Amino acid sequence: MNSTWSRPFFLGEWQKLKAKHTITHLGGASSSLWSLQGLFNLAGEEKAFELLEKKMSYSSLQGSLSLRTNISQLYETVNAENVVLFCGAQEALSCLYLSLLNKNDAVVSLSPSYAPMTLSLQKIGANCIEQKLTMSENKWSLNFDELKDKVIANKASLVVTNFPHNPTGFIPEHSIWKQFLESMKVPVICDEVFRGLEFGAISPAICDVYDKGISVGSMSKTFACPSLRIGWVVCKDQALIQKLLNVKRYFSICCSLYDEFIANLVLEHKDELLHKHKMHIRNNLNYIHDSVVPQIKDEWLQFNDIDAGLLLFPKLNLSVDATTFCSQFLEASGVRFEPGECFASDIKNHFRVGLGSHNLSAGFERLFEFIKKIER
Repeated sequence: MNSTWSRPFFLGEWQKLKAKHTITHLGGASSSLWSLQGLFNLAGEEKAFELLEKKMSYSSLQGSLSLRTNISQLYETVNAENVVLFCGAQEALSCLYLSLLNKNDAVVSLSPSYAPMTLSLQKIGANCIEQKLTMSENKWSLNFDELKDKVIANKASLVVTNFPHNPTGFIPEHSIWKQFLESMKVPVICDEVFRGLEFGAISPAICDVYDKGISVGSMSKTFACPSLRIGWVVCKDQALIQKLLNVKRYFSICCSLYDEFIANLVLEHKDELLHKHKMHIRNNLNYIHDSVVPQIKDEWLQFNDIDAGLLLFPKLNLSVDATTFCSQFLEASGVRFEPGECFASDIKNHFRVGLGSHNLSAGFERLFEFIKKIER
């Protein structure tokens, strides 16, 4: 029997098929800014020796107390007992779904989205209802009244959100988000892996503002450490914490002790590292605003504004769809973006741009050359 879990999905297939042609990846959702040597220069040589002397043993099921304590300090109203560690945010989400849902339960989620986030809901037999984000006047938005209506009309057991949003960069106004949560009676998951990358004040975490709110985080996005396979769930429901631990025993059992140690180092120096990461993102965003937008003048590419995160999801105004355009551009230049179909089958004229790249200006110069050729 062919399990539904083994069937490919568009984003996975796109990345697999296009990887061999990729020289420069400008569609990624994370940054890679630090080396181990750089972290140890920051933390002190004694930390390097401490890591080297650690035995290759298991970590604990829930995760090391020191790391869970550091993670809890990213929030306002929780402590280490409210945190469970996982091997990345996707494992955290999958274990949440298995802990919270039964087959045929209704779940309202967002579209477009990071594909495995919603596809794994379907794999366990949930009835998925999508609420679409829309782009108007260079801004992506979400109709929370429609979202609430779908939750009520479908008697949903769970709502799954993601702010700052992948791939659009959308983040809701706090008052509107709070009003929506006050109207909810069911658990609401918020994938907050980009939280902390706001250009202004950091958004309140859902676990701090809603008693049934469940925050998901990771080291990959905000802290620019995708090689550290550390994700987490934060919630105040201790019964759910125990369910998560039971489900986790069927999967990773525990995170790498070495990943936990390095993640601790990062969080102990998070202010300095976050400042550098946000400056890197801001420099790339300034390049888009100052050098790219004036050249295109919204004629063939319309950029969206963002207030947080490191992703843009511009609209392509050409006769070809974004998948064809991205494929042709990749073959001609070695530069890869991720087309909209990676995030929703009906998104044909958008593609994702990652502001974590180190080669953004060189990649866009090649894009301008490519456009000149196809316009002839």
